[in-house]
Amino acid sequence: MKNHRTSRFFLYMIAIIGIITYDIYSQDLANFSASFVDIGFGARPLGMGQAYTALTADANGVLWNPAGISEVERFEGTFCHTKLFNIVPYSFASLVYSFSPRLSLGEGVIISGDDLLRELSIISCLATSFYVHGYKLNLGLNLNLHSASYGKNDDSHSNVHGDAFGYSLGFGLQLYLTEKIIFASNFKNIINRISWNSSTMGKYDEGLPGRLIFGVGFKNFNQLNFALDFHKSLYREIEDKFFLGAEYIFFDKLFLRSGTGTSINQSQPLFYSVGFGLSHQFNPRFRFQLDGAYIIDPLANMIRLSILVGMK
Repeated sequence: MKNHRTSRFFLYMIAIIGIITYDIYSQDLANFSASFVDIGFGARPLGMGQAYTALTADANGVLWNPAGISEVERFEGTFCHTKLFNIVPYSFASLVYSFSPRLSLGEGVIISGDDLLRELSIISCLATSFYVHGYKLNLGLNLNLHSASYGKNDDSHSNVHGDAFGYSLGFGLQLYLTEKIIFASNFKNIINRISWNSSTMGKYDEGLPGRLIFGVGFKNFNQLNFALDFHKSLYREIEDKFFLGAEYIFFDKLFLRSGTGTSINQSQPLFYSVGFGLSHQFNPRFRFQLDGAYIIDPLANMIRLSILVGMK
């Protein structure tokens, strides 16, 4: 009887994923705005080659998979600041608070750019955790509010200027097949709309590209974490991509990481990454972690540093 219920549960999950995928694809978005680009934050996920959908279990989950914030025990916060290609400043911060083992709330903010183009995204996440036929299931929702302004650097107001406001909605899940094997998915920008108001073009709307991500993670296999993410393209212009990452843990204090990403139709990887983490438990309730990542990219090599604090 249990096997029958388990099989039926997995069929339901596959059906739900299929319906959501079909609905997203049927939108057939034509606009691909360069605004509100996800450049990747959090040195731990980036050091693992961006393969983090299944292993998300900290404050980085606000961006990487909202279901993962269910794993936060009490309180966690993280911060990251970088300059994309050493030009455009980006800052990300998030806080996660667990009210109970079944309910967690996360808040995050991304600030980027300058007076030429400044963007702000405010992220709110809600996650829950429960058991279905003996399998642990984490579910998470995120609502993002986006705003932007551009052309504010000319006092004469003779240049092109304007602003924008919009929203996007996402959904994520993590299914623990065992204590060490996790299946996950993350649906970004399922529903979204950005309304622009330009001094030259007037008012118009654009959509943010939807993203469908599947991941599998292997946790604590002889001090090794291993993960694979598959980004399924929802548009003809974008290729499917794979991301692979690994992390080795020394004495629960030192973490060494590496990863890579590639698209199906390219013979060369998109990038390589290596990373580290240093964690220290100051007392039974307070933990501090410093993470770093170095991304070897064909356009420009990049360094990422982030800090994470946790309280039980």
